[in-house]
Amino acid sequence: ELTSQMKSQLGQQPELQKMQDALLHDLDSILIAAPASGMKKGNAKPPMLFVMSGHFKVDELRGMVKKELKTSETYHAVELLVPPDESAKDTRIAFLDSTTILGGDTAEVRAAIDRFKGGHRAAGKGGIFDGIPSLASKNDLWMTVEIPENALQEANPMAAQMFAGVNGAE
Repeated sequence: ELTSQMKSQLGQQPELQKMQDALLHDLDSILIAAPASGMKKGNAKPPMLFVMSGHFKVDELRGMVKKELKTSETYHAVELLVPPDESAKDTRIAFLDSTTILGGDTAEVRAAIDRFKGGHRAAGKGGIFDGIPSLASKNDLWMTVEIPENALQEANPMAAQMFAGVNGAE
């Protein structure tokens, strides 16, 4: 279902469909992270990071992506690809190695590269994160959410009320 919806979003762009097929074929998991601090009232596009894990043919994927994303910059010896769309001017995509692809807001991608280069990949913090192995072993699509105290103080009042008293979910 996800694959067919993605293909319908890409329309008749064969290069993008070819890239999607190559990604999905070798994809093991996608992690999407958005800090609660970015969920402020009036923030239509909160900062976000996605981490794709798998066994990718990086040179092939990079070649396909570079046909669409011709602009790039370098951060700590990692090439950051820049989308041409003005609405995505603060978005970057990076191929860290043959098993990891990053994407999202520039600051989030750079922070992930810093963690990766420093050998400090994010580790579970206990609590709700202890359930991740169980969720991942039994589900194709799963999500965990941890909401720090006062994280929604600037959020839409309806959202703040809806999540009052909730500190996590899976």
